[in-house]
Amino acid sequence: MTALAALQIEQAVGEVIKLTDVPPDGATALIPKLLNSDPENKISIFIADHEVVGGVHLGDLVEGSYRHNIKKEHLLHYLGPDRVFRYIIYDYAGNEDHSQIVKYTIKHS
Repeated sequence: MTALAALQIEQAVGEVIKLTDVPPDGATALIPKLLNSDPENKISIFIADHEVVGGVHLGDLVEGSYRHNIKKEHLLHYLGPDRVFRYIIYDYAGNEDHSQIVKYTIKHS
């Protein structure tokens, strides 16, 4: 099985997320459009294998991506280089599709 495309963080510049560039309510994870997706599917997003967005509906596409908020406090907790971000999509039957990983360095500024 092929892994789903990696997420992107809207506020990142290259592979760096500066907390000074992140709005107070958090960063926006952009999930690429999925084949055979259903807005009722659920998604969980992980940083360093810790769930930071848990079991929420995938929702509707906005400008070609699904958008989910990662709270700024989660980013603050994982400050440092090469933090692994990934997500899992769960369908109505509970089947899982895993994404590729992407690494971001999270800095104060």
